Amino acid sequence: SRGSVRGGRLGGDQARGAVAGKLGVAVLSRHALPADPAAAGIAVLPVEGFPIESQWHIVYPKGRQLSPIATEFERHLLLHARQWSPHARPA
Repeated sequence: SRGSVRGGRLGGDQARGAVAGKLGVAVLSRHALPADPAAAGIAVLPVEGFPIESQWHIVYPKGRQLSPIATEFERHLLLHARQWSPHARPA
């Protein structure tokens, strides 16, 4: 039945749709929300202990040389990581 799943996991699009459809609440990354959550029918609530800090890693197959565009993307991520997280390691 609709809305009966407890503690289930939904993809970002599904979770946003469920919240906008008034089926419940969800914990989503701010990056997964539209630029104007209110216009999409989503309220962002102030919750103690949020945002949750997490670690992200750049990964690629061992022993494989990155393409020039992938190398530039990696450089960009490392160069700008500090603005996204105060805990980011320097490039």
